[in-house]
Amino acid sequence: MSESKLRPVVVLAEISRDDFVLCQVTSNPYADPNAVGLTDKEFAEGSSKRASYARPGKLVTANLQLFEGEAGALTEKPRTENRPTGRSVAPLRETERQSTSSGLRS
Repeated sequence: MSESKLRPVVVLAEISRDDFVLCQVTSNPYADPNAVGLTDKEFAEGSSKRASYARPGKLVTANLQLFEGEAGALTEKPRTENRPTGRSVAPLRETERQSTSSGLRS
């Protein structure tokens, strides 16, 4: 496997056996009007190492094998602000193959 970089994501839903719908998390909102700020106060468990933004317009699917752990769980607030943010934030391993097909590489 090539060298990979961990990317944070918000897990939105499990869609089939060990496959999940994920939302991109980035430190830059990219002037995205739908970006949802994720600071430490949005975490029920764990924390964000820096101010981050969930971008619901940037969705991908990934298999459980690509997850490297769980960074935390979000509070209800970001999930109920009429925006599709999910229940947990997890680092995802990014590979060359994924970056081409899923757009995870920044």
